[in-house]
Amino acid sequence: MSGTSLLNPLCRHIRGITVKTLSPETLEHAKLVLLDTAGVVTAGASNPEVDATARGMARGETPLAGSFFSPGRPESFSLLDAAFVAGMSSSTLEFEEGNPRAMGHPAVQVVPALFTAAQELDCSGGELISALVGGYEAACRVSRAARMRKGLHPSGTWGVVGSALAVGLLRGRSARDLEDLANLAASYAFSPYVYNSFDGWNAAATFAGLVNHLGILANTLFDSGVRAHPDAFEKTFSAFLSEGLDPGVLDPGQDEPPAIVQNYFKPYPTCRFTQPAMEALREIMENHPVEPSLVERISVHSFASAVHGGSGPPSNREALRFSIPYLLAVMIVNGTMDLEVLDRDFLGNPLVTELARKVETTLDPEYEARRPAKSQARVEVILKDGRALSAEILDCLGDVANPLGRDDVFDKFMSLAGKAVGREQARAFLDGLPSLEKQAAVEPWLRCLVPGEKAHER
Repeated sequence: MSGTSLLNPLCRHIRGITVKTLSPETLEHAKLVLLDTAGVVTAGASNPEVDATARGMARGETPLAGSFFSPGRPESFSLLDAAFVAGMSSSTLEFEEGNPRAMGHPAVQVVPALFTAAQELDCSGGELISALVGGYEAACRVSRAARMRKGLHPSGTWGVVGSALAVGLLRGRSARDLEDLANLAASYAFSPYVYNSFDGWNAAATFAGLVNHLGILANTLFDSGVRAHPDAFEKTFSAFLSEGLDPGVLDPGQDEPPAIVQNYFKPYPTCRFTQPAMEALREIMENHPVEPSLVERISVHSFASAVHGGSGPPSNREALRFSIPYLLAVMIVNGTMDLEVLDRDFLGNPLVTELARKVETTLDPEYEARRPAKSQARVEVILKDGRALSAEILDCLGDVANPLGRDDVFDKFMSLAGKAVGREQARAFLDGLPSLEKQAAVEPWLRCLVPGEKAHER
């Protein structure tokens, strides 16, 4: 099957997406995805490694070259650097949305590039939303169609195609040009190692940065006349990065909901795989306060990706976000879990270490059989007096069947962006969301995410 015929149904489908073709529910949900991702990007911009990277990239830029901003940063950047910094910011807190069917995080591989390209193109709010829904759909379908090789991180492979197509949609490219663009973008997909995340190596945060950079770069090269072999996409996602490709999945079904409404929003800044167990423990603690000194052991049953880490101590705070034993121990000691909690040094806390050693993780075949549609866990806290406190999570908070409410997503955004740019600017951004599809130019709205911007300057 040629690359053109393989990609044609998908590219024709996403090219036809406009805010007028979206259902009211899809339109509103897409705006929530934009909002959630904007908050995560803006808050992540102050991460020490992001800060150092941004300062280095902005150094020496001329006013002309450095005319683009990245949410949460005061500097000006070149177009490609702004996309990289925003993408890196989006992935540093482990707080980004995700899609269980795509087995990854589409929005942070698409939205930062769109935020950057929107500044260059002076696009409307409706165009931004349409490009997001289309690029998100493409990214998810490539992920679902390709049996990605084990060991690859979910950012850096199929996301490059989704990012490039999203920017291509923003540029108004035809369906035929989008096919050629997908082949070009597939040529730049890379092979990121997933254990950079699991083991706390912060190179993992740069993968989303590279994806957004490459999404814009592919469009820049396309405009310069650069083209790839028409089979580049098929070869990349059927043999090089994948163990096979199902072409039928690339063809959007008429009755299937858009991928963007099948996502999850994270209630905790940790790996999504850990959150069913955390939700189960939270439920236990709400009904029975757990005193750390009274815990005999904790039993966790969940799916394979959740229990892979075992009970070994994490090497740093980044790795802690992927460790069920340590996250449950921190929750018991601290009583809750949020960004401020994870900023504290719990790795050297003997009480946390002792509790984490008491956590046993076990693979549950029934939970595994329901993946990826369901992420489930059962937790049992056995106390020294013989009591057993247990809870089971069948629909994790944030999933389609148990979604974060609209106000919860609003609150999450305000807590993240409010600290980065101030509550006044964060509130101005939030207030612009309901009418986003009616805004003729989106750049002034995006500037609310730049530290130090004044209301009269927008």
